[in-house]
Amino acid sequence: ELIAHHATEAGVKEKAIDVWKRAGTANMALPAYEEAANQLNFALDLIAQLDDPEAWRERELEILVQLAQIMMPKHGYVSEAANQIFARAAAMIDATENMELRMAIYYGSWIGPYLRAQHEAGLALTTKFVDEADRRGAAIPRLIAHRMRAATLISLGRPAEALDHLEVSFGLYQQDQNPDFASRFAQEPGVQIKCYQLLGLWMAGYADQALDVAAQATDTARNLQHSNTICYAALHHALLAMWCHDDDLLKAINDESLSVATEHGMSFWLTFGAFFDELLKSRRGDKGAMGRLQAAFDEYLASGCQLWLPLFMAEQAKEYLRLGRSSKASDVVHAALDLIEATSERWTLAELYRIEGEIHLAGAKSEDAAASFQRAIEVARRQGAKSLELRAATGLARLSADQGDGATAREVLQPVYDWFTEGFETADLKEARALLDRLA
Repeated sequence: ELIAHHATEAGVKEKAIDVWKRAGTANMALPAYEEAANQLNFALDLIAQLDDPEAWRERELEILVQLAQIMMPKHGYVSEAANQIFARAAAMIDATENMELRMAIYYGSWIGPYLRAQHEAGLALTTKFVDEADRRGAAIPRLIAHRMRAATLISLGRPAEALDHLEVSFGLYQQDQNPDFASRFAQEPGVQIKCYQLLGLWMAGYADQALDVAAQATDTARNLQHSNTICYAALHHALLAMWCHDDDLLKAINDESLSVATEHGMSFWLTFGAFFDELLKSRRGDKGAMGRLQAAFDEYLASGCQLWLPLFMAEQAKEYLRLGRSSKASDVVHAALDLIEATSERWTLAELYRIEGEIHLAGAKSEDAAASFQRAIEVARRQGAKSLELRAATGLARLSADQGDGATAREVLQPVYDWFTEGFETADLKEARALLDRLA
């Protein structure tokens, strides 16, 4: 920064631009986002003052992408600040044939629709990105394009396809590991890949593999000491802990993320941390937690985001049901189903139908409950979401058993349970096993 300041004062603008950029890159890695943003903006201002700014357009694009990567965790991934920078970069994209830089700008055009849960639009975008990256053949752009497509496919409820794309990404990452990945991207790409792998693996029925990958992602992020990557890994690890009904792990991971996000003023991660925090507080008897959870949802929606909201609403509905507030739980489920209809974010659909079945059971509506459980099973089977199929099959089998039809209960649950080859210490499989033992 000192060198950049003196170069600026001396009127050596070309030198000053490079050094301001280096200073900004260094502060991004700390992270010291305010300082980094100021330094990168100094560089952009100097480019505008050059006699021939057109010759510096590619460097300007590099700086704009870095600046946007600061705006996303600090102000939100769909913030106006980030959107304006990416729009400025997109308008200049033809100034570079650097595929890595082009892909970073493409990422900026995808992340907004992704976080707004506009997944059909996101699928069209990522199809274009994958085709271009594969055609040009550069490793890092291909890695990023396939990872973006995988993220969209998971939200659409297509985990098997997503895992295929993640295999491509991870293979490219292993071939082209780079020590400064974390300083060049919003999150370290290897950790990004693992985070989506763990989501796909759990949905597909491989809980032990998902837990191993989650631990690897979290450890890698900690070792890098890259705050945005730490929070990114923590979000996905916390989701897995929530799905596995491991509240102790969920609290430990979320507390770490909240600490980092608070220290660096990272509003996006603080919002997700609030979701988990209030859910845990409610489970531990805090009567005001559900109101604060709804307030966090409202704040999230006000930011322009809808990504994964049905998933968190499913957990909200389960908590209302546990608290004996069936009517409120039903309202949440139906609102989540309406949101899925609008966004096509279908990966939580089977779980919502299963919860609907539990709500019907609480109201002594056995036939309606059976229909909801069956619908959940059918959706999970179409999606290849074996973990969600097991949950729904367990619900339907328990209903049949309680009605005295043990044969039907075993017929529903045994084949699903027998499919699994791992995860036998997780809560869902233990519950299914206990029910089968009872039926035996």
